This record gives sequence, C-alpha cells and structure tokens, in this order.
Amino acid sequence: ASHIVATSRRHQLDRWGVFSLIEPELWDQISWAVVFGNNGSEAILVANREQGSDCRVLSVGTNSSGCLGLGDAQSCLNPTEIEALRGIVLVDLACGSGPHCLALTADGRLYCWGHNGYGQLGNGGTVQLLTPAPCAGLDDGVRVLSIACGGNHSLALVASCSSGGNGNSCCVQGEVFAWGQNNYGQVGCGAAAATQATPRRAGGSLASGRPVRIVACCQTSSFAVDEVGEVHAWGFNGSGQLGTGGCANQPLPIRLDNWPRGGVGGVSGAGGGVARLACGAGHVLAVSTSGRLFAWGANSHGQLGTGGKSNSSAPTAVNIPSGVGVQGRGDDVAAYRVLDIGAAHYSNLSTALVASPNGSGCGSPNTPVVFAWGHSRGQSLSVPVQTRFAELNDAFACLSSPAVTCRRLLLSGGCKPASDTADESSAPATVADSIRQAFDDPSTSDVTFRVDGRDIRAHRSLLRIRCRHFRSMLSDSWSEHRQEVIEVRDYSYSVYRAFLEYLYSDTVCLSPEDDHDASSVGLLDLANCYCETRLKSLCEELIEQRVNVDNALELYAAAIRFSAPTLEQFCFNFAVYNLSAVVSAESFSQLDEFTLKQFMRLAAKAGAFKY
Repeated sequence: ASHIVATSRRHQLDRWGVFSLIEPELWDQISWAVVFGNNGSEAILVANREQGSDCRVLSVGTNSSGCLGLGDAQSCLNPTEIEALRGIVLVDLACGSGPHCLALTADGRLYCWGHNGYGQLGNGGTVQLLTPAPCAGLDDGVRVLSIACGGNHSLALVASCSSGGNGNSCCVQGEVFAWGQNNYGQVGCGAAAATQATPRRAGGSLASGRPVRIVACCQTSSFAVDEVGEVHAWGFNGSGQLGTGGCANQPLPIRLDNWPRGGVGGVSGAGGGVARLACGAGHVLAVSTSGRLFAWGANSHGQLGTGGKSNSSAPTAVNIPSGVGVQGRGDDVAAYRVLDIGAAHYSNLSTALVASPNGSGCGSPNTPVVFAWGHSRGQSLSVPVQTRFAELNDAFACLSSPAVTCRRLLLSGGCKPASDTADESSAPATVADSIRQAFDDPSTSDVTFRVDGRDIRAHRSLLRIRCRHFRSMLSDSWSEHRQEVIEVRDYSYSVYRAFLEYLYSDTVCLSPEDDHDASSVGLLDLANCYCETRLKSLCEELIEQRVNVDNALELYAAAIRFSAPTLEQFCFNFAVYNLSAVVSAESFSQLDEFTLKQFMRLAAKAGAFKY
C-alpha cells in the first residue's frame, strides 16, 4: 500500500537525469520504472500503449554490456521498445553491476539479459545476451515469486511443482535458487568458485524446508528471510554484513542466532522477527515485526545510522530522531514505527519511512516521514536525518551516488482525499485518469449504491469488467440488474466506498474520519467474500502497518476468520514477540475460546513459554 499523496508522473520522473529527454506524450503513459547502472545512467520503463490495454517495455541510457535489451551495444537517448518483451507483462526487475538484468513476468517466468561473464544469467554459459531470453537453467515446473541481484550474482525465490508416481503433484513454496559469481560463496552451494552458470538450490540452513518469503543481495553477499522472520545469510563477510558476529565468509546459508528477538535497549519485545530487509553495497537494514529498525555491516559512510563509522558484525538498533510527523522522544525506542526501508547494492545510502506507534492512513495529519543517512551527495551522515521527500525513491534520486532506484519506481499515484475533484478545464491525460475521475460522478453514472443512507455512484460496465461479483449481480438472472438504486446492508459506507473506489483506481484509500482498524478489517472481509485476491493482499499489507499490542490478537482472529494466512502469521509473530504487553491488553480477554486456545498452543510450540 502506498504512503504518498498522489503526484504527477512528470514530477516523479523529473528527479532522474536519465529521463530528461523523454517526450512529453510519454510521461503519462509510464506506469513504473527502474533506474540502474554504476552511474545511474540506464533505465527500464513499463508504459501503456497509446492504443489498447496492454503494456510495452522500453529502455533508455548508456547500454553497458547490452543491458538495455535492444539487440546491440549502442547507447539510447530516447526510450525505445524492447521487442523481445513485446506482449509480456512484467511485474518486477532486478539489475546487477555488469549490469545484468532479470525480469519477472506476471505468470512467474524469468527473462535475463546483459553482462554474463560470471554466468549470472543462469543459462549455462558466460556469453552476454543483447536481448532478453528465458532463464534456461530453471525447470519448467518452477514459478518464480521474487528476484534479487548482487553485483554479479542472482537469486530467485521460487515455487516448484512435480508429479508423483500416483499422479498427484507435489508443490514446494519459497525455495531459493542462486547462480553467477561465487568467489566468496554468495551462491550458497557449499564451496567458493569463480562461476556457477546455472541456477542451484541454496542449501545450508535453508535446507530445513521452511518457506522463504524475502531474498536480497549486497554486492557479494546473499540473504533470505523465512516465514517466521528468521534471517539466513551467506557469501562475503569482510565488513560483518552477514550479521553473524564475526567476519568469516560463509559458503552456505547460516541462520542469524544473534537477532534481538527478546528485546533491545531495555524494552521488552522491541525486537521480533524480520518483517522487511534491504541491502546496500555492504550493509543491511532490517525492520522487525514490531516496527523497530536494525542495521549491520559496513559503516564507512555512517550508513548504519548508529552515530559513528565503525562496522558492526551483529544487528544494531537504529534510533530515529524525533521530528515533524514522528511522535515521542528521540531517545525512546518505542517512539517510532518504521513502515518501510530502502537500500541498493550500488550505493551506501540508507532510507526509512517512519510513522508514529499508532500508525497513519491516507489523509492522516500525521503523514509518514522519510529519513536518510549514509553516503549522501558526497557527505557522510552517521545518524538518520529527516527529509521533505514523500517516497524512498525520491531520496535516492536526489541523494544517492549513483542515483539509482531502491525498488520499482511506481508512478500510478497514491491516495487522494475524497474531496479532491477533477479540474474540469482540462481533460484527463490517460484512460486510467479518466476512469479514476469518473468514480462517484453523477453526470456519467448509471447505477447508485445506497449504503447507510448515503449514495455512491458507479458504472455498470466498468464494475462488470473489473469484478466477478458484479458480473453475476448485474446479469439478467439477478433482480439488481434492473435496479437503478441498489441497497447494500452487509457493509458500512466507508468499506463499500473504498471497495468501489479501488475498482476505479487500483488504490486502497480510507477516509481519515474512519476507524481504520474496523474499516481495514471490513474491507478484508469484503475482499474475501467477493474473491478479490489483489484487494485482499493490499488489505493485509495495510493492516500489518497498524498492528500494535492493543489490537494484535483482534486482528489475528480476523485473519483466521477471513482466510488471510499471511496476516495471521504476521499478527501471531508480533503477539508472541510482544507477549507480555499483548496478554495485558483488553483484546486478549475478548478473544473467543477456540482462537485463544489455538493461539496459546501455537505460542507454546514457538517457545514463548520456555522460560
């Protein structure tokens, strides 16, 4: 879920020099982009076609090692379509230092191109590819879930299925495959070697079979976070970036035993498992399930944010100074909650998106704040500094050397207040803008939903296109097909409005006047009932950001009730790691007997009562 107020694509892209020569008509077609390369001089963009609903993939820049995928090694000043990816829907992109590129498709396939001197394309050879090609080293039964690149090695998180002798299929979720340069053991196959040119399953501590949900890379180190929030690390460790407490390289994944689960700084439960992890060139940032920030590894530019420049070989708490938008004292480790982090293996810059302990939603007066530290425009900042940026990538555009994105640069815009209206003096620039602005427009709508006595206007055709539930409801066999006003009694006004607005904008936006916990759970209920998988996932992300000791078990019960296993596990981990405070909260006494017994049984199994 986005934490930023909607800004124009032009404003977001203007920060990046590589986009300076883009033609004006292309600005509003771009949906997301990735800026990469040792000089920040190359970029891949995904844009809507001028006609039709499919997307096109374009590239622009200096084209080192053919990383633009255009079939040659010539630089390109203007974005040019990558013909080899025509008709393919991309959902993510990762790039190495060569550079080499990995592109993940919507159906879980992996395309690779660019530098290949160390076998980092995974096709069994070391010849660079000038155009994207499927990763030949991954089996046909593998579906790639996420990707990451180090300097010259690659990681893929996959789900694999195989057929058994009885005709049944066996599926394994969350396995890690690695390939490419392996001089420090960063591929994780047990022995350092110059090259591993085909994908190989990482072993060591990952061989236990516990599913992995996050993969990330420093330049020559690799990381995985499993489903219970434990960190596994392997590869180069000269600056302590593996977080093991020493500086010995590790050719196999090992589990970090010194992660501060029980607490830190005298505050019980300030640790917790890892919810987010990001890697710089030689340092690592991690956010616990309780919203605390930790860092370890190289610190020559102050990128750990601990106030000095000494390396750290173990996770160290990072304290965010108090400031506008962040409640509490700067020395109070419970006075802030980190929502997101950003780092890039090209860079020694660190960033964090920070909110108060109570969280914040779209339109809240307590808007999350971006902090930055480390190597910033030639200076070394050893403590987090509050910025005026709205998004982590904005900080990387203006402060990082080189100026690269720390993740996909999303250009679809964020939440906007419900009171915002379109400027009638000018027509919307894109189809997406037109649809977004048509929501609740009485001049064009042909159906009205009445919820709690309040009206929400919509368009039958769009609802049928966007939602399976409405395809049935508005068909001839339902009485609602003929009704101009449809009464809705199962959901509140705020929940149903947020749902309908999502169908028009792909954005979840709740009014600041609403009870966000109740509205988020209500929207999760609706998404589960209507089989809206993507909306359900967005609701889970939104709820995760608002979990605290007062509502953790209430949200845990809701996750079970509405079949949201990712949220269920997140709330469970949070409750276990903050058990003393959680069982003292009112929500603990209100938990139904079955759920309470289930929670206590699982908590005991997780070792919560061993002391």
